[in-house]
Amino acid sequence: MNPKINQAFLETLTAYLAGTTDVESDQLFKTKMEEMDGSSVRTNLESVLVYWQSLSKERRISLTGVEEISESSRLSAADVAAALASTAPLPPVAHGIRSRSLASDLRLVPGRSGPFLPSRTSVMDAPFESGGGILPGTVVANYRVDWAGVYCIKETPVDQGTPSDEIYVIFTTMQPFRKPWTQRSNIEGDWDSGDDWRPFPNMSLFGEAGPESPAETAIMATVMEHDQGDPDKYRDEIHAIATAAQAYAAANGIPIPDVAVEIVTDIVNSLLGTGDDHCGTNTIVIEPVQMVWYAQQPLKHYKIQLNYHLGCICKGSGAKYQVFYRVEQGSNGPVCKWTKIGGHAKELYAGGLGLFATNPSSGDLYHFEGVGVPWTKAGGPNAMFGVTHHDLFGLSPDRSAVFSMVSPDKWEKVGGPASHLVGGGATLYAQEPGTNGAIWQYDGSPMSWTNVGGPGSEFVANNLTLYGLSPNRDGVFEYLGTPGSWRSIGGPASKIVAGGPFLFALTPNGDSIWRYEGQPFKWTKIGGPGHSFAACDAGLFGLSSDKTGVFWHVGPPDQWIRVGGAAGAIAAGGSHLYAVSPTFQGVYMLE
Repeated sequence: MNPKINQAFLETLTAYLAGTTDVESDQLFKTKMEEMDGSSVRTNLESVLVYWQSLSKERRISLTGVEEISESSRLSAADVAAALASTAPLPPVAHGIRSRSLASDLRLVPGRSGPFLPSRTSVMDAPFESGGGILPGTVVANYRVDWAGVYCIKETPVDQGTPSDEIYVIFTTMQPFRKPWTQRSNIEGDWDSGDDWRPFPNMSLFGEAGPESPAETAIMATVMEHDQGDPDKYRDEIHAIATAAQAYAAANGIPIPDVAVEIVTDIVNSLLGTGDDHCGTNTIVIEPVQMVWYAQQPLKHYKIQLNYHLGCICKGSGAKYQVFYRVEQGSNGPVCKWTKIGGHAKELYAGGLGLFATNPSSGDLYHFEGVGVPWTKAGGPNAMFGVTHHDLFGLSPDRSAVFSMVSPDKWEKVGGPASHLVGGGATLYAQEPGTNGAIWQYDGSPMSWTNVGGPGSEFVANNLTLYGLSPNRDGVFEYLGTPGSWRSIGGPASKIVAGGPFLFALTPNGDSIWRYEGQPFKWTKIGGPGHSFAACDAGLFGLSSDKTGVFWHVGPPDQWIRVGGAAGAIAAGGSHLYAVSPTFQGVYMLE
């Protein structure tokens, strides 16, 4: 590496820390470097030695291999300058983010690596009527990366005599050919180990002025515990370090992600002063193809409030915090495609085991085995079906018995009369016959069931547990895992919807839908009315009231994106959405 550029970078950094520089753009900084002479370089070397003496023994050894250094040492001050401004070890906490291995996973994402195979002829195939189906084609989307929240793994051991932390996070976004952008969160008090926080209002770290085309982006997070320091001063300090580093990288041809991860993160961890406790700095890097890929993945749910795609860990001052991010698609539609996977169908049933559909003429049930693979007949007509992670169940046409599929078109009786079947996670539930019947759980052996709850107007289940709506629909209840043990978690509702890790409820008049946040009576309004809703690991999907559009809720309240046109019905299972055309002439899968 060019010693002069290394020294130039450190000179600007040192000058900033002394409060004497004002770097406003990459071009100004590059001009400053070109004007440097030998005396300024010499002055910088002396500053480097001062800085060197302030480093810990371990840090000195990790940078240059020696503990002490002076003008007479075998390592010159220029060597130290080069070491301080050159590649440092990658932070161990950004595991997987910089790995190119993700590219190999992309071939598993439908629609990314070639044309779709046409469906083979089967009893489910039929001509698709033009103008009556799902919105076709691929839409080019813009993207936004948001801060999704933070989780306290371990609070600082001593906090100015108070029992809890006061936390704020400083974010710096770096991209090629653009100035760094730095902002900080509000200060959030009363932080203890095990607490989580979802930011409000929303804070965008890429696409801050609106969703943008995907671009290589490095996002650095610095977690601070507020004591007596000035948060805005630390924000400005970090911004200047990032600006200097980006200019240095541009002049020396170093990729922005490399300078962000290998230089800026390391320097920020070393240089932040006292006043507020520095709880660590870490950087993630998202490449364009990763940005597209993450946006297609379901949000992961953690603790109470956190829904995210990726994250990193920041450690310092005896504390340990986890910072989370999510990637959102713009309102102009996602990069997705609807693929026709079958013909005539009347009802769809989806779950972890896959997709099943009934033939409108015979009532027989068929199993979707994959794109390009014929549908398999699973069984004959039934009153309804229930799908879990591993099994398929049917309720006989007269609702006198429950059956489990042993193999395609082979079933065994596992239970007696029921009014409804409810599948969720790996568990099947059945409601007693009659209005507002009690709820029973299948124990896994034929004719072995356990009564887990009393009467209810509706029951639904997700990957976590079972939920019920009281007989008069004036309350929502959550099953706690022990027969007869339930807790009240919500008020009146007209309908409840569950899937993946989620639970949703519609207001009594059906004019809005709300998401359960995991704590009793803590719900968030996320949308308005709809004809029907379906939930899975990818989130919540809705069919508009007039059935002319399919929409996907992408995370923040009231933020939905249109993913399809008119449909007759929708169903969701695993991480997929399925739909039937308005005239029920074709089955489609969103990819």
